[in-house]
Amino acid sequence: MRILLLIMVFVIAGCVTTEKQSGRASTATQTEAEETAKSASSNAGLAASDVICKREKVTGTYRSVQVCRTKAQMENEKAEADRFTREVNQNARVVQGGDG
Repeated sequence: MRILLLIMVFVIAGCVTTEKQSGRASTATQTEAEETAKSASSNAGLAASDVICKREKVTGTYRSVQVCRTKAQMENEKAEADRFTREVNQNARVVQGGDG
């Protein structure tokens, strides 16, 4: 089940990043992510600790980018991945059941 969840996270990350970026664009993306994190924290009245930035590998490449998310965004993504995993598992049980 954890493997399926990890696969789902990588698939979602791969779908989000579809354009190829040069080194300069990658730096610009990091700057934009930092600005987004700062504006999100100031707009929502969040503490700086509520925004978490980390480096994530881009699917299909060897490079990584810095991604900043609030704790609420991370929790929502995890809940959505869990819901999807449950749905896939339920559909798999229905297919396996059959008339056997």
